[in-house]
Amino acid sequence: MDNFHCVGFGLAGPCITPPRPNLWGSRLPPRPIVTDDLGFFSHRKKMPIIKIDEAEYNVDHLSDEAKAQLASIQFVDAELLRLNALVAALQTSRIAYANALNQALLEKQGLSS
Repeated sequence: MDNFHCVGFGLAGPCITPPRPNLWGSRLPPRPIVTDDLGFFSHRKKMPIIKIDEAEYNVDHLSDEAKAQLASIQFVDAELLRLNALVAALQTSRIAYANALNQALLEKQGLSS
């Protein structure tokens, strides 16, 4: 399962519009907003497709086991993104602390600029 690529099915699922009132004031359930190939809005839900090793699969047709594995992959991908962002922030903080330490040492020695 080397080349994993997900098309049309994000971690958060499809974009959902908020409930809207109808002519009688009652609330209708949200509908997914999807654009067609020309960019026009459609309320037709596109089938989520995943591509694994150059083969495309409709997510709706996967077994429950395969859907569970896909959900696990998506969770791990999201965690990796979150942790990589945390590592970047911590590395930036470390550099700032090291610069501050260097400046404090230089000031103590009377070499500050």
